[in-house]
Amino acid sequence: MLMLACSGGAAMARAPRQKKKAATEQYTLLGILINRYEYRVEAGINTYLKMRPGMAGTSDPLYTYRTVLDIEGNCIYPEEREGEHFGILLVGDAHAVELQRTLADIQERDASGHPRYRTYRGDHVPAYERPKGITPLFRSGGARSWGAYLPVPPRLTSDFLIALKTEATPFLSLQEHKVGRDRWIDSLALQNTHPGYE
Repeated sequence: MLMLACSGGAAMARAPRQKKKAATEQYTLLGILINRYEYRVEAGINTYLKMRPGMAGTSDPLYTYRTVLDIEGNCIYPEEREGEHFGILLVGDAHAVELQRTLADIQERDASGHPRYRTYRGDHVPAYERPKGITPLFRSGGARSWGAYLPVPPRLTSDFLIALKTEATPFLSLQEHKVGRDRWIDSLALQNTHPGYE
């Protein structure tokens, strides 16, 4: 047994090291009934050029075009999450850095920085580090209130807005990915059918 000397001359046994637990993962399909939305469509000179010229790069666009769609609703499915509030801010911006990422950006690397591969059904395929989601969910004004900021292609924001303008009852189907204490949106869909009936 390993002993440690104490200042008083007595000996104490060292506690065995505990292994660090891997973060637990959980996926939950949430159905959200949309009860409010606001939108803004913008066109203008690049704001960096106007307000912070030192931050503008020469390859940045001179003019910027954005559609901002703020959607709010309450969870109706599953039962144990009923009543939770969600606010999702969709920003249609063709130049958002997140939209330029490819699978090559998430390919695993070895210690030398070379791309890693694995064997899948006899084939040599790239090994990827799967993202936790498309954007994080954060607490927003209370224990039962969530928010998210999601840059998307402008066309998707327009499609969402067109669908919201129809008379059908709108729902968000949100796949939540919980990693330890962090929550992410794994996927998001706007639809006119109750997500719990899929």
